[in-house]
Amino acid sequence: MVKTDGSKKKEEKEIALKRFGNPQLFSIEYSLLDNPIDDSGYLKESWGNFALIVDGKNICEHEVENETYKYVWYLDHIVGWFSSHLIYVLGYDPYPLPVKGDSVQELILNSERHVPEEDDEEYYWYYAKSSWTMRHNWFSSRGGSYLPNIYFRRVEREIEIVWDNSIYRDSQVIFSQADGSVRLPLGEFKKVIFGVLNDFYPNLLDKIPQARTADRQSIERMWRKFKLL
Repeated sequence: MVKTDGSKKKEEKEIALKRFGNPQLFSIEYSLLDNPIDDSGYLKESWGNFALIVDGKNICEHEVENETYKYVWYLDHIVGWFSSHLIYVLGYDPYPLPVKGDSVQELILNSERHVPEEDDEEYYWYYAKSSWTMRHNWFSSRGGSYLPNIYFRRVEREIEIVWDNSIYRDSQVIFSQADGSVRLPLGEFKKVIFGVLNDFYPNLLDKIPQARTADRQSIERMWRKFKLL
């Protein structure tokens, strides 16, 4: 793990910070940075800092060994997750198991309490829960980074955002916002996410020389996937 803090790396040449949304409600901020690691491929150019802000609080901010860090990593992991999974977050993809709950936390807790009567039912139950989680939680796209554990779920005309970082309980990572939840108007969430994705891909393409055809084509494929929504 490379510990980095974009705010302290004065030698890094930072491309202008981009902000989408209202930080007092919901916003995302990002900027692309010079990559301090000797990498290759277009992933290298996606190195930058990222903040998801709810009620004025940066949900991605964390502490390691008594030092506070912003989230700095390969942003293609996060943006790529949204490009591939927005169809489930924004669309109609209800929790697949027959349990009740008014929030993601309650649904997952109640599904974990379920005791299947038959062995094969346990597999089907687990598969349904884990598949839905992959579609609505970006943690699987952390790529080795300290990414907060966040769920995104549509509830009628709102988007529920839930974060629960108990998964880091046995590590030295402490998030300033350990857990919480918020519900946003669907339109507000879409405005922020679409703003980020429509800005990120052309900025990333600008960093990649025309001669690197394969890398540019990979980025353009992800951008086209998002544009289909």
